[in-house]
Amino acid sequence: LYYFTRNQDLTGKTPSYLLKDNETATKLENFTEKQYGFRVGGPLIQNKLFLFLNYEHTQNNTPLSFLPGEGSSELIVSDIQRVADRALALGYNPGSFMDLESSNKSDKFFVRLDYNISDTHKLSARYSIIEGEATDIGRSNRAVTFSNGAILRKSSTHSGIVELNSRFSNTLSNNLVAGYTTVNQLNQDVFTLTNNLTWYSGLHTLTFGTHNEFYKMYNGFIGSAFGNYTFSDSPGSDINPVTGNPFTAIENFERGKASAFQYNYSNTDDPLQGAKFNSMQLGFYIQDDYQMADNFKVTAGMRVDVPFYLTNPLVNDNFNSSILAKQYDVQTDRMPKASLMWSPRVGFNWDINSDRTSILRGGLGVFTSRFPFVWSAGAYTQSGALLGGNQLNSGSGNAPNIDFVADVNNQPKRC
Repeated sequence: LYYFTRNQDLTGKTPSYLLKDNETATKLENFTEKQYGFRVGGPLIQNKLFLFLNYEHTQNNTPLSFLPGEGSSELIVSDIQRVADRALALGYNPGSFMDLESSNKSDKFFVRLDYNISDTHKLSARYSIIEGEATDIGRSNRAVTFSNGAILRKSSTHSGIVELNSRFSNTLSNNLVAGYTTVNQLNQDVFTLTNNLTWYSGLHTLTFGTHNEFYKMYNGFIGSAFGNYTFSDSPGSDINPVTGNPFTAIENFERGKASAFQYNYSNTDDPLQGAKFNSMQLGFYIQDDYQMADNFKVTAGMRVDVPFYLTNPLVNDNFNSSILAKQYDVQTDRMPKASLMWSPRVGFNWDINSDRTSILRGGLGVFTSRFPFVWSAGAYTQSGALLGGNQLNSGSGNAPNIDFVADVNNQPKRC
């Protein structure tokens, strides 16, 4: 059982080397950090079945720096308040912009069972749950985000693994691992299957293995889904008759004239339409640990990985029949073919004095990570068939002329 905590009273004051002339050291703004949990384990059946449990909670609340109107902030409180007042008049409460804080918290739970089936077979099963929540909000010396503009990120990850270790003889053993992971934030399901067969032959230890991952993914991200407007200062030709000067960015917001607009939307009945596709990556490898001498070992191996897409994107007939598509032989509903990714490697371990006081290790090889399938989600969402968009721009040097539409459900889909 354990508990840790930290706050502004436990962190001291401003370091002297950061202080300018006539400045005094101050404490940090109020914040809190907490971490607590417990661990418990023991046998359920003596020498046969064992249980281990672990739980941990973490929480952090940190105030944002660059408080408007103070210190190095270049923001004027009255200007920000004008923006807030106009938003309220349009029916939207933007929230606070002064005392803001970022926060995150998580709960982690882990359970493991180990079962000695026999002298030659041992089974283990483990399951973990991670529930996370974070509030992302930022502020700089020249930019501010209102509290209702913060992004609340929730994530729930469940992962289960079953592992069987078998020793068939003094020269042959096997390790079989099956796992399943689901990530709710992206609605991603991953099934993994790994098997390593090890053969001990004299000075050689040979491993024949395979590692395979099967994905079912949903990646939903529609940028500017509620309309994104940019308000900027007007050119010298666009004069505010009240002030006799060009309209400022805030004045253009107050009168509803934007200089740029972007809006993206779903072309389907699902307003949260995202990329839905299945894929897999198969991997096969062989490795040899060769004990050339008592103090010198060489490890050499070869691995090949093969990623596959199991789902094709939607067809965009207009693009597929275009000159560009025919010239480069590309289609929106056709993904890259599977390719072999070879990864040869070799390494050594040299105990120079044969007493483990000085060890030299080295190696050379090609290493391939998991294929980033989520990067390919754009092929499913950006083909022009699934999502649509509208962009407007007043043009350089021109007066803002794009009407601001405050209703997020009534944004213009066409120019």
